[in-house]
Amino acid sequence: MPPTVTATRMVRKKVVKAKPPTTMTRARTNRTTATRTTKRTKTTRRTKAAAAGKRAATAKTTRTTRSTIRTTKTKNATSATNKNSSSTSVNNNKTNKSNTNSNNNNSTSASSTTTENRPWFSVFAGTRNMEYESYMRNEWGWEKRGDVPLFEKLCLEGQQAGLSWATVLAKRKAYRKAFHNFNIRKCAKMTDKDVDRLLAQQKKLGGGRQSVICHRGKLLSIPANARCVLNLRSAPLHLLPEGDGSPCRTLDALLWSFVEGKPILNQWSTTKEIPTVTPTATAMSKVLKKLGFSFVGETICYSLMQSCGLVIDHPKGTPEHRAAVARLKRRGGGGRRG
Repeated sequence: MPPTVTATRMVRKKVVKAKPPTTMTRARTNRTTATRTTKRTKTTRRTKAAAAGKRAATAKTTRTTRSTIRTTKTKNATSATNKNSSSTSVNNNKTNKSNTNSNNNNSTSASSTTTENRPWFSVFAGTRNMEYESYMRNEWGWEKRGDVPLFEKLCLEGQQAGLSWATVLAKRKAYRKAFHNFNIRKCAKMTDKDVDRLLAQQKKLGGGRQSVICHRGKLLSIPANARCVLNLRSAPLHLLPEGDGSPCRTLDALLWSFVEGKPILNQWSTTKEIPTVTPTATAMSKVLKKLGFSFVGETICYSLMQSCGLVIDHPKGTPEHRAAVARLKRRGGGGRRG
């Protein structure tokens, strides 16, 4: 018998090679990928749209809440104002029954101020600062005499053309520094080149209180008007009005001749009655222009008359008007009522 042989059977694993994808397989794979991408994109868009909707709803709710709060505050403030006004009117009625005519003038003073108890001149632009308030109480409407003070005011009023007085007042120190404190003789010697040099220097300062208004025509008017003041001594008689029976050879005599040398105290009840031009200011403007002055229109001339105390336009019943009345009583020649 042949020998027994133990044979080990070898199990061979078949190695299946991956077949290369066919064209149809690729197409299916691409379609599947595109479908998944489209679904993801739609899901992302829906998520973003939902988030945007939530944000819009939150913003709307916030705006509505704020609007409600503001409305509530406004209603509360209005009701408080109405209560105050009603109590004030009751008190005024009691006061009017018991007070004399002088107290009635005080009630006129109250009507000429704002509801917030600000001074009457707070209606003008740029007035809410201490410098402006001090000017209106201690300079505006005060009698100003002398050629140099009047020349300064004449020049500064011209610089104001098209602007607010608050702008010029803030720059007054800069003008005094640039124009020799308005020394008439020194200003008269300034040439066009001097003004151009000054203008270049001022532009480098970049504006603000430390610089003058960079308007060449306005700056040139200051030396030109200074020369006109000096020329009054030799001006033809037919161009000069008479003051106290003699031709006006000084700026002081010339300007004050239009009000016969005495301040005119007007009796305006409210700020709305205060004019910006009067026949007197128009006449002053015509005379100054004939004498060669520039930036002296009728509106500028009336503003000059107000600020230099030729006319006193503080509304009747205000503290400033009462102070003006007291000044005129102490004044030697008195004043005139407008």
